[in-house]
Amino acid sequence: MFVFFNNREIMINNFLREIKHYISNYEPPLKGQQVESILYLPLILNDKPLGVITVQSFKRNAYKDNDLQMLKNLAVYVAIAIDNASLYENMELRVVERTKEVTQQKERLEKNFNDTKLIAQISKVITASLSVETIISMAYESINNLMSAESFGIGLYNEKSKSLQFPGFIERSEKMQFFEFFLSDKNRFAVWCFENEQEILINDIMLEYNRYIKDLKAPIAGETPLSVIYMPLFSKEKR
Repeated sequence: MFVFFNNREIMINNFLREIKHYISNYEPPLKGQQVESILYLPLILNDKPLGVITVQSFKRNAYKDNDLQMLKNLAVYVAIAIDNASLYENMELRVVERTKEVTQQKERLEKNFNDTKLIAQISKVITASLSVETIISMAYESINNLMSAESFGIGLYNEKSKSLQFPGFIERSEKMQFFEFFLSDKNRFAVWCFENEQEILINDIMLEYNRYIKDLKAPIAGETPLSVIYMPLFSKEKR
């Protein structure tokens, strides 16, 4: 520690007699034999301390000035080598991180591609069907391959009753009884989505419902979900 913090070398050839010049409280080694001669040098590169280098001997008067000079020369190359190793290690770490990023990006692209293919397949199937309830059933099965969708339905606007009607709504693979939301009921997500022509994305219904409605009502049928997505449906500018 003395060498590192003081940026000074130490050359000791009689340990017990000379150690007091560097540290005040000497404690004998916990294990093994006490060395007699020591060389310590700070490892520095571009004025940056990297650590220390040491050689030690159990013989008294083992080192001379030329030994210290040789260790100094060696320390220069050791410092360069350690710095290069550190740079290489950091570079390897960056390569690993970059590889991970590229892999994740590739997986996202593959998933997006597969999802797009699946959506295209779904669209072919449902556009060939003339029954709303059949469309809902087929879409429910397909959309669960894309995301968590325990509940799925389509609300169709009935201009005569001024309501959004949900035929064939599915929850946990069970077909629910027909229900509807009247547009006068402003505390329904479906009504808000329809009238504002905007999607709704909620991942915690108890915390986020008031972004869209004032009061959270119990569902007419089924359970209260924790997360919901609502999207307006248009057909040639007609809702």
